[in-house]
Amino acid sequence: MRQEDGRFDVISHDGRRIMRLRSLDRVLLPFQRAPEVSARVIWADPEPETDPEPEAEPVPA
Repeated sequence: MRQEDGRFDVISHDGRRIMRLRSLDRVLLPFQRAPEVSARVIWADPEPETDPEPEAEPVPA
């Protein structure tokens, strides 16, 4: 999670490893050391866009 101060909070999937890192470049480094680990960054939008209203069905003439 990116914080307002620009740092990133990283939590492993099992919740046992919690880190606060200064840059996105450093986020994946601790997880790349183990060959059996697959790590990726997932962005979550706190204010997702809403779908536009569906267009009205055309009325037959």
